[in-house]
Amino acid sequence: MEDNDLNGSITREEFESLCKEEFLPNLTEMLMDCVNLCGKTVEEISCVEIAGGVTRVPCVQQAISSVFGSQLSRTLNSDECIARGCVLDAAMRSISYRVRKYTVVERISRPLTLAYIPGGDISQLASAEIVEVLGSNSSKATPITAKLNVTVPAVVVASLGNPRDPQDPHFLEAMEIVKQSSPTEAEGVITISAAFDENGIFGFTGVEGHESRVLQKNSLFDVASYTQFESDAAAQDSIENERLHTLNDFETLIYQLKERIQGSHREFVSPDKVGALDQELNKWSDWFYENYEASLDTLKESLSTVQSHWAPIERLYNVHRAKEEELESFFAGLRGKYELCCQDSPLWYGAAESERLEFANRILAFEKNVRQQVEDEKQISRYEEPLFTMPQLHSELRKIMSDIDEFCRRMRVQSERRKEEEQAAAAAAAKAAEPQAEDVEMEAPQPESASTEPPSEEPSAEAPQ
Repeated sequence: MEDNDLNGSITREEFESLCKEEFLPNLTEMLMDCVNLCGKTVEEISCVEIAGGVTRVPCVQQAISSVFGSQLSRTLNSDECIARGCVLDAAMRSISYRVRKYTVVERISRPLTLAYIPGGDISQLASAEIVEVLGSNSSKATPITAKLNVTVPAVVVASLGNPRDPQDPHFLEAMEIVKQSSPTEAEGVITISAAFDENGIFGFTGVEGHESRVLQKNSLFDVASYTQFESDAAAQDSIENERLHTLNDFETLIYQLKERIQGSHREFVSPDKVGALDQELNKWSDWFYENYEASLDTLKESLSTVQSHWAPIERLYNVHRAKEEELESFFAGLRGKYELCCQDSPLWYGAAESERLEFANRILAFEKNVRQQVEDEKQISRYEEPLFTMPQLHSELRKIMSDIDEFCRRMRVQSERRKEEEQAAAAAAAKAAEPQAEDVEMEAPQPESASTEPPSEEPSAEAPQ
């Protein structure tokens, strides 16, 4: 690309000399007007806070200081002062925060004027009568009331600039007075009220004894068309951004492939195909620069074509790279699993040694086969189809480990069943060993004899004297 750089240099003395010709006098005049408009004397101003990039220039600071006759303060971060003021104003308006009370008076820098058109013909706005209702430097909190001698219907336009020009950037609002709804104080005199809301936005609030409606500066059709235009522009911008990203990806890919085919991927391309592949990349490079303005779909299709042609080579490279990075740790993992099968650990739940060694021999045979394939691959070119891939090895190992897990699960079930049987047998033996209680026969009571003879008495032994 051919670009012309523009640069220049200037000394501080030359810069300040240029500022003194026009900029500094205008700045001084503006500051004096500001002092006059605020209604305060310079002595009553306690502090002058400066913010913004231009205030860093020493001659500008000197001009400001000469007007106010005091030391300048720079306690505010220029990047944050506006946002901080907004936050403080929001906090003052909120009922959830209590901050130090102070008043911010917002004033208008231009006079507020009304233009009114009897009959309501908006095309006559250029010849409408004008009346000033608020002078410049008036507070926006000042009540706005205007009495106009006009017949209805009528149109009233408010502006801080030229109310006769609907394209004036200081246009505020337009209102149509439709008809009279009730008697007014004076016949033919209309009292209009308006106000700036808490956000400083102007609006008509009503017309005494008349019905009115606010007129949109643009018709609904214009608003809808502008909205659609904005939506279309945003969609087009999104497409263009994606197109540029695709263009950048396409160019990057071409240069990457040219570098790889002569470097890291050279061994994975057949020697008889290197020339053809290089020519194809040159063809795509020429096409790219000739079709720099191609559509997004065309770029995507072309990019996909190049990627699909390169995909087999990239696959061979990735397979080889994965083996270099993972094969050593894979063999180490196999060795650990082989040793696990050789040891009688609780994992096997008392399985026979022959059953464990069967899995160990299976892992050993798998490792031997893989190592043999590694040696065989050293005898073939890297651009040929590999004998195995790491995903294939992991898949085979997962199958072996799945069989081991299933075997251990069965052994665990058998072990738990034997344990339950042993516990049941032990419980039965313990119960059988307990002593049995003797059986006591209960005799039935004998009926009393009807004999009247007294019962025989046994001679009692006398106690020794």
